[in-house]
Amino acid sequence: MRWPSLALGVGLILGCWLAQPANALAHAELERAEPNPGALLEAPPDQVRIWFTEATTPGFTEISVLDPKRSRVDLGATRVAIDDPRIATVGLGELMPGTYTIAWRV
Repeated sequence: MRWPSLALGVGLILGCWLAQPANALAHAELERAEPNPGALLEAPPDQVRIWFTEATTPGFTEISVLDPKRSRVDLGATRVAIDDPRIATVGLGELMPGTYTIAWRV
């Protein structure tokens, strides 16, 4: 009688463990960027390009460029490269001298 109870207990534990939802492992992180983080530029760039560690999804990927007053100065149309979905770009309008913050969501 002991073996059936042990087998049932192990079966229940294994079943509960297998029924757990899988962890999401798709977390794209910054690999590199142009301009480089912390760079001091002599002239303003016309775009920001970010390389991520994993492919990103168009429509769910967004790059925002903020001026010193935290106002957006990018052109608002983040593009994911068709030939390499790890790369996303956003165009920039005219920039004044100052410190800018680049934020992204993937």
